[in-house]
Amino acid sequence: MTGYLIDNSASDWKPTWTLLWRTRLLASSQATLASLGGITEAVILSLFAQIALSVTTSQREVDFPLLGGQSSTGATFLLVLVILLRLLIGVVGAWVNGRLVFKIVVGIREELIQDYISSDFTAKDNFDSGELQQLLVTFPSQGNGLIQGLTQSIAALFTVIAMFIYCLFENVSMTLGLLLSGILMSLVLLPLRNLMRRYSERAVRTQIDLSTTVAESADMRTELEVFGALEEQRSKLLSRSQTDGSIGQKIAISKQIFQPAYQTVTYLAVALGLLILVTTSVADLNNLAPILLMSLRMLTYGQVVQQGLLLVAQIGPFLRYLNDTAAGFRDRRRRVGGSPISAFRQIRFRDVSFSYGEEDDSRGIKSVSFDLHEGESVGLIGPSGVGKSTVLKLLIAMYEPSSGSIEIDDLPLSEIDPFHWRKTATYVPQFPRVMSGSISDNVRFFREGISDLQVKNSLIDADVWDEIDALPDGTDTLVGVGSHALSGGQVQRIAIARALVTAPSLIIMDEPTSAIDERSENEVARAVATAADKSTVLIASHRPTILQHCSRLIDLGRSHGDEHDAEVR
Repeated sequence: MTGYLIDNSASDWKPTWTLLWRTRLLASSQATLASLGGITEAVILSLFAQIALSVTTSQREVDFPLLGGQSSTGATFLLVLVILLRLLIGVVGAWVNGRLVFKIVVGIREELIQDYISSDFTAKDNFDSGELQQLLVTFPSQGNGLIQGLTQSIAALFTVIAMFIYCLFENVSMTLGLLLSGILMSLVLLPLRNLMRRYSERAVRTQIDLSTTVAESADMRTELEVFGALEEQRSKLLSRSQTDGSIGQKIAISKQIFQPAYQTVTYLAVALGLLILVTTSVADLNNLAPILLMSLRMLTYGQVVQQGLLLVAQIGPFLRYLNDTAAGFRDRRRRVGGSPISAFRQIRFRDVSFSYGEEDDSRGIKSVSFDLHEGESVGLIGPSGVGKSTVLKLLIAMYEPSSGSIEIDDLPLSEIDPFHWRKTATYVPQFPRVMSGSISDNVRFFREGISDLQVKNSLIDADVWDEIDALPDGTDTLVGVGSHALSGGQVQRIAIARALVTAPSLIIMDEPTSAIDERSENEVARAVATAADKSTVLIASHRPTILQHCSRLIDLGRSHGDEHDAEVR
């Protein structure tokens, strides 16, 4: 990894410096080009001033540093060449700047994606969809504009430095006076930068609140419609939007405040320059005129530099949030490696407890014990909230037990390679989703080497093949957002086909009929029965239609997960 997000410093400068250090080749190239641009621009302005003076004072030669006296015509040709050189440097500098911004922004996004994907399920589960979108899409996109402005300000700084050095060789006292005015301006704008930092920290929080509320509105659109809560949600969205917009407005105003002040300094500098010119003898004009012209140009670049200082104050909170979030993901790396496994004879839960780490420990499970043998079809029952889903997620190694142990043929699950285990065991969630793509894509689900025949057979086993085959495009039918809509029962059975297609040894199902009608429930029940004939099945449910296919029930509502024989009708 590139390591753009490694600094949790409270300083605004340190994480900003980290970004540039990680792209130091491009950053140094841009600094070099900006310096060359500053020198060439100083030459251009000097030639402008001296050629103009040669015309107004009827001088025949222009005294140019290093080249000595040049005719006005020769100096003009030299001016054209330097202008073209300045254009070339500007074009190359623009490419380097664009490449630098691209590398930083894409690098940040790739690092966040890598950290998120590499984190364990608990870390992902604690991150809602709105905040995730804000983290991976919105913030890096916003950062694009901020970082581009920052890199342009850095280029302006090196341009000013180059012009400043050039001016030192012309007139030391005037150049030092210009430096002093720049330092004073930075001090004057320091409170504004602090204000920008505070607003930016609030902006990070308000944007996350807005994104979370938007995601909530999308996820709960049915409930909002049915329970007549649309107006209340509208008010909530508008309130979040107003708050976010208000902070954005304050940031925009703060960024603009310094411009009038800076322009005032520039105008005063012009007036001072005119005063010097009208009181200067013609002999001194050859020395002072180019310096005054370059001084005014440096003040213009100085405005860009000052904007960069404000951007650092704005980027700081943004980078600290990204750094803190990335660090949180890295602290919760998912487990990799361990013993391979391809089959099992027995699974044992021994006094397994799990807590979600909340103050209210009513969620989770305490001291659950049971055995599951190869070839069995076992139902997990109990009242809502007793921990059925938690047990299933522990078994598929999404969570790690807080205490107790889960053993696969006497080998702790914590010592088994999760990658191999999830090829042996598979999981059907309570609310499965289809992704945008074909039905075949949804059954394969990014897994290579699954043939069309395997897809067909799994759809047959899931009791949904006839319905899919009747569609105009069959398994090539596109589903997902904006495409063919599937019923809840069809989605559930495609999820079962997705689990069956690799012929796993264990299928874990979480309430597969909790949100479908009676007809769809019967169809899913047939799919569950087929799965039970082919694999070991552990299914959490409270629906008799599904549980009738189980040979044994485990009641988590009783002490320690008591077992009893299933009544099969």
